[in-house]
Amino acid sequence: MRTTAQGQVYFYNVALGSSTWHDPRVPQHLRHCAAAAGPLPPGWEMRQAPSGRHYFVDHNNRTTQFTDPRLALERANVSIFG
Repeated sequence: MRTTAQGQVYFYNVALGSSTWHDPRVPQHLRHCAAAAGPLPPGWEMRQAPSGRHYFVDHNNRTTQFTDPRLALERANVSIFG
């Protein structure tokens, strides 16, 4: 995990020398199911970039990210109960 000069988190694969905005720890099929997970946590907002890609604004911490915060909540629930 690395951070840009603007504070955005991205993921760098050292072995392949490639980077991505998507957290490789989150299974790909869950990235597309996040909208079915319910409302965003308090203080969060989903926006759309000019490219059409969605991103998430955390007004609590004044940060943005491409990973849906509901996925982190879902993963936490799985690890606690799974």
